[in-house]
Amino acid sequence: ITDQDAEAVHAQAEAEYERRIEATTAFNAASGAGDADARAAAEKSLLENYGVVPDHYEDLSGGVYQVYVEIDGKIVPYVAVDSATGDYHG
Repeated sequence: ITDQDAEAVHAQAEAEYERRIEATTAFNAASGAGDADARAAAEKSLLENYGVVPDHYEDLSGGVYQVYVEIDGKIVPYVAVDSATGDYHG
């Protein structure tokens, strides 16, 4: 791998990290103070019932977010969660 290739891979990874942070920040902002408990409850339920922990969130609009988790070393979409209630559906 050349230095140029390494720099490109690094820049791509950095951009992906920033995208994930932005989506998670948007989820946090959309879910207001009272709904932070709903998010925590959804995350706890996913861990207890399915053994998964959210990696990041993607804004699907309307207060609905796609939750991505790691399965077999790959980050995959898992459920959609309502930021107001914490209800999710896979």
